[in-house]
This record gives sequence, C-alpha cells and structure tokens, in this order.
Amino acid sequence: MRSTTSLPAYELTHTVTHNQGNYAAMMADTISRYKEGKPVFYYTWTPYWVSNELKPGKDVVWLQVPFSALPGDKNADTKLPNGANYGFPVSTMHIVANKAWAEKNPAAAKLFAIMQLPVADINAQNAIMHDGKASEGDIQGTLMAGSKPTSSSSMAG
Repeated sequence: MRSTTSLPAYELTHTVTHNQGNYAAMMADTISRYKEGKPVFYYTWTPYWVSNELKPGKDVVWLQVPFSALPGDKNADTKLPNGANYGFPVSTMHIVANKAWAEKNPAAAKLFAIMQLPVADINAQNAIMHDGKASEGDIQGTLMAGSKPTSSSSMAG
C-alpha cells in the first residue's frame, strides 16, 4: 500500500490520519466532508467519477511532492517534463482495436486515431454509471437530452 510509505516519507503521519476501506464508501464520506466545509485529503485518479464531484482546479488541487516515495523503487523519477511531480508515473490511455477489424472499418480506425476525449467527459460518464444509470439507454438519454451529465449526489444540497 502506497500510504504506508508515502505518509512517513513526507513526514505526514502526525497530521494525516490514514483510513483504509471500501473506496466508494470512503469517497462518499469524503465528498460529504468537503460539502460540510471540513478538510479532505484523498487519493484518486482520472478519469473517474470522483473528479466529476470534486473537480481538480476548482474544488480541490492536485498536490505535488518534492520526491517520489514509490514502494520498492526509491530512485523512481516521477517528475514531469513541465517540472510538476505528483509522485506517480503518468499512465497513458489509448484506444486499441483488433487489426483485422480496423482494416475492415477504416473510418472507425481513423476516428480512433484522431479523436480526443476530454477527461472531464469521461469523469461525467463515470458519474452517471456510479449513480446507477449504466444501461445504453440511460447514456443515450443523457446524450439525446443535450444536457451535461451530472451526478445526482452533486445536486443534493
């Protein structure tokens, strides 16, 4: 577990309480705490529904670290070309298709090669699924309505 190395490495054990458990349940509690104006400190990734609820750069900030504290790799360099260091290596996502299928469907293959999908859109789609609207009809209904996907929990208040 990363926190068992990160918290001591960054000397945070006296100021941060490490809680471990079901991530979805813990994030529901974290979001509630945030809405109550209480401090929150959590681990997340994108794309994921959490960043549709607590938007980086608006509601929360990505914290940077002075050095990597990855377990088992004390010499890892996680600094990005722009100088930012979030303590993790960057993961890149790609659309992958079967070669034979791509050859039979060149228009789709071209679309996959050139399209860009904003992380915020994937976060919003993940939030819809998190709220239990995971069928094709649910997603199409949201798209056809022309409305921006919104998590029902973000509308509570």
